[in-house]
Amino acid sequence: MQTIPSLEIPACFMQPDAKRAIDVIKYGVITVTPQTRLYQALACIVDLNISGLPVVDKSMHLQGIITEKDLLAMLYEKQTTSGLVESYMHREVVSFPAETLLEEICNCLIQNPFRRVPITHRGKVVSVISRTDLVRVNVHKFLPEQEPAPKPPFPARQLMIKGLITVRPESSLGEALSLMADYSISGLPVVEEGMYLVGIITEKDLMPYFYSQTIPPARVGEIMTTDVTVFSPESSVFEITECLIHNNFRRVPIVKDGVLVGLVSRADVIRYILRNLTRISHYRAVQKVNQLIP
Repeated sequence: MQTIPSLEIPACFMQPDAKRAIDVIKYGVITVTPQTRLYQALACIVDLNISGLPVVDKSMHLQGIITEKDLLAMLYEKQTTSGLVESYMHREVVSFPAETLLEEICNCLIQNPFRRVPITHRGKVVSVISRTDLVRVNVHKFLPEQEPAPKPPFPARQLMIKGLITVRPESSLGEALSLMADYSISGLPVVEEGMYLVGIITEKDLMPYFYSQTIPPARVGEIMTTDVTVFSPESSVFEITECLIHNNFRRVPIVKDGVLVGLVSRADVIRYILRNLTRISHYRAVQKVNQLIP
């Protein structure tokens, strides 16, 4: 896998008035080579939640594309991740020069089943434009014309995990331990009716009873931590990151009006930063400049 900076392309990201591909492409592109091992391509697609990867040679010339659909079919039919990308990639790929109008790219993505197209500059792959990118560019056209309320940058709702595994205060310790073991997680939110958060129980809370002669409590509610650090869906990723850096817990609950609506872990933040590195770097650079202005 490799990520390279775009070549001589201005720093424009998701401009509402964007017309051409060059106006919305990101600073870097994640690619694989024909010799990349399939398990590496699979890990990249799953971890970054993307639907496909351009396949390039050492000079970044486009050789093909490999998609999550290709990898899903491979796993389903062969139950293996061995082999190289070149054996499964599509060699006939639709791509566009950086000067192409977004309308042309949009029409292409409407008329075809694929979700993204490689963007080239001087014959080399410099970025990818997806349907999601076009949604971000055009969303303003469908919103009412009013003064938007200021929102915190990079809110937690953009990266929080919504499919939650929880326990109740009356759940047994065995149930909590089984969930941790089955899903390889280090802690569980404890909720009451309506998903109201009342605490959290972690592997560390349970470990003192593993080799002790002391009879462990029967229920989760007896040993759960009730003093829980929580954030709202609109809390900034920066706030959450600072919290996860300076504390020993690995994840924080996201709560709205007392109701648990999501979780954000250190791994979630890492994946989010990798996907939004250009936007975050640009935002933090602007913040630093603003601090210097009297």
